[in-house]
Amino acid sequence: MQLAPARFRAILSCCAVALALFHSPDDARATGIRVLHNFCNGVSVFTADCSQGANPRTSLIADSDGNLYGTTFDRGLPGCNEDQGCGSVFKLAPDGTFSVLYRFTGGNDGGEPWGSLIRDAGGNLFGTTTAGGAHNVGVIYKLAPDGTETVLHDFGGASAAPWGSLLPDANGNLYGVARGGNGTVYKLAPDGTFTVLHTFCSNCSDGQNPNGDLVGDAQGNLYGTTQYGGSGGLIGAGTLFRIAPDGTETILWNFCSVGDCADGEFPMAGLIRDGAGNLYGTTDYGGNPVGEVFKFAPDGTLSVLYGFSDHGDGINPQTRLAMGADGSLYGTTLNSVFKLAPDGTFAALRYTGPQYEYRSTLIVDAHNNLFGTLPGGFTRGGNVYEIKQ
Repeated sequence: MQLAPARFRAILSCCAVALALFHSPDDARATGIRVLHNFCNGVSVFTADCSQGANPRTSLIADSDGNLYGTTFDRGLPGCNEDQGCGSVFKLAPDGTFSVLYRFTGGNDGGEPWGSLIRDAGGNLFGTTTAGGAHNVGVIYKLAPDGTETVLHDFGGASAAPWGSLLPDANGNLYGVARGGNGTVYKLAPDGTFTVLHTFCSNCSDGQNPNGDLVGDAQGNLYGTTQYGGSGGLIGAGTLFRIAPDGTETILWNFCSVGDCADGEFPMAGLIRDGAGNLYGTTDYGGNPVGEVFKFAPDGTLSVLYGFSDHGDGINPQTRLAMGADGSLYGTTLNSVFKLAPDGTFAALRYTGPQYEYRSTLIVDAHNNLFGTLPGGFTRGGNVYEIKQ
C-alpha cells in the first residue's frame, strides 16, 4: 500500500515536475512569497464576491500539466456563509487562470470539504466533506472531469465527520479516518462497500481522535496518529498507531511517555514515510515546548528532530510534513513555514510572529519551491501562494 494504484500513481509521480511550470529556472533562484490567487478578491467576505469559495484549509495537488487543484471550506453559492459552509473545488492553471470545478450546496452533495484531493489518471477527483450528505455529517465524493459530482458514501452513526485525505491502494480501495465518537479508521471498496477497520477508545489506551492523513506500506498496513488517548501524560497525549489489513491495531508509540513530554504531545497531523520505512510527523506541544518534528524508525525508536520555541521559528505545528527530493522536510506552524535539512539545519522561510496564518500542508516542486494555501479567517477569503527558494 506504500504505492498508490497505477491510475493515481501516474499523476502523483509527475507532480514535482509539473509544478515547475509555474515559474522559469531563473525565477526558481529567487526567494520570497508570491500570491497566486486571492479568494473573495482579497477583501472582506462581507462585501466581496465569494462565489469562488473562501477559506482554503488543506493542501493542493498538481497534475501533469502543472494545474493545481484544491478545495475551499465555505462560501461559493449564494446563501453560503461561515455557518453553512458549502465550499468549492477549484483548479488554478500555470498561467493564473482560476476555475471553479464544483460548488457544494451543503445538502446531500456534501459541504465544508476537508482534506486534500486525490486524482486518478482519468482526471477524476476524490475527496471528503465534513458536513452535508444524507445525515449531515459528511460524504466521500467523486468529481468527474465534466464537473459531475457523485456521492460514493454518506457518513453516519459512530463513523461520522471524515477528517483528512483519502489514501488509495493498488486495488482501488480508499482508506481514511473519521472523528465521530472517538474516531474510526475506515475502508471504502470500489463496489461501494464501507467497512470500519478500527474504532478507537474502547478504553482509550488505543488512542482517541485520529488525525488525517494515513500512510501505508507494501504489506497493506496503515499508519497514523491520534490526538489524544494512549498511556502517556495525565490524560493521554496521543499515539502513533499501525492498523494491519485484518484491522488489528498496534500502538507503536505513546506520546508524553518520557520526562517533561520531551517526545512531544498531542499530534494533530498525519505522517509521511520514506523509502527506508521511517515515519515523520509533528506534535502540537511538547519538545521545546511548543511542538516538535519527530522521526519514528522501524526498530521502534522515536527521535526528536527539532523542537519549536516560538523565538523566530514557529509555534504549534499542526499539519503534515512534505519531503523534498534532497530529503529535506518542509512544514508549517501556526505562524511559520520551515525547512529542516537532513543534517538537522533548521530555517524559518516565513515567520509572522503573533499572526497565526499557516494551516495547510505544503507541496514541493522539483526546485524545492513550495505551494500552499492560507485560510482567510472570519473576514478574509484566503489565498493560494508560492514560496521560492
